[in-house]
Order: sequence, then C-alpha cells, then structure tokens
Amino acid sequence: MLLFVLQFVIACFAYIPKIIFRLKKIKLEKAVRNMKKIFLLAGLLIATFYAGMKVQAFIYEDTCLDLGGGKNPGNYPICVIEKDANAAATQ
Repeated sequence: MLLFVLQFVIACFAYIPKIIFRLKKIKLEKAVRNMKKIFLLAGLLIATFYAGMKVQAFIYEDTCLDLGGGKNPGNYPICVIEKDANAAATQ
C-alpha cells in the first residue's frame, strides 16, 4: 500500500510540470492573440488617419479649384486665389 501511495505521489509530481507548461502555453497563446489585436488596432488607426489626411487634402484642393485658385501657383505652398483688381470696378 505504501508503495502504491509513493508511486501515486511521484506520478502527481511528474504531471505537475506538464500542467504548468500547458498553463504557460495557454497564457502565451492568449498574449499572442492580444498582441495581434493591438497591432491590428494600431494599423487600423494609422490607416484611418492616413485616409483622413488624403480626404482632407482632396477637399482642400477641390475647394481651392472651385474658388478659381490653383494648387501651388507661383510656388506658393498654399491655395492662392488671385484677386482681379479690375473686377470690382467693372461690377
């Protein structure tokens, strides 16, 4: 009987590292899943920001062209609408 108990205790101690390894593996897989979610969220935020910048640039250029200006005319870094000095006098 003592031999049986001793074998049982040894078997339990031999099984404990397997349980610990399995728990560590589960925690590692969960951590990897969380990291994937974090990287996916960061990528989506960057893509959304970039798309927003492109839309804003398109709207700005469209508004500039609608008002009669041009994109970087005369090497100006902004939308420039030239005033016609004679336009007010003719109306």
